[in-house]
Amino acid sequence: VLRFNGRVVTDGGGFTSVRRRLEDIDLAGTTSVQMRVRADQRTYGLTLEDGTEVGQRAISHRADLNIDRADEWTTTALRYGDLEPTVFGRPVNAPPFDPDDAREFGIIIADGQDGDFSLEIDWIAACP
Repeated sequence: VLRFNGRVVTDGGGFTSVRRRLEDIDLAGTTSVQMRVRADQRTYGLTLEDGTEVGQRAISHRADLNIDRADEWTTTALRYGDLEPTVFGRPVNAPPFDPDDAREFGIIIADGQDGDFSLEIDWIAACP
């Protein structure tokens, strides 16, 4: 199980994330991601990068995870079409995420709240 926990401090930033390069993982031909997670009541997001840039800045394609039950294991799914292109958390005009060129996967918490957070991930699956 991946445990992503800590404390968010909004003075001077207000977010934290964990990311993994996808050098040995191929998302070509997939349309969504499913995960089995257990989380507190905070809002977490999924980020994917495909190498697209705007103004020499990497685009992070991002959407909030839909976690229905706090503190219980649940399966959540997110279609790539629901991802919004962003730079530093701000929306930008860019092409949609291209799974054929996926380079990085991440989880982020940037809900604007100070305090402790905790998210556990049991498994992640890319789905056709």
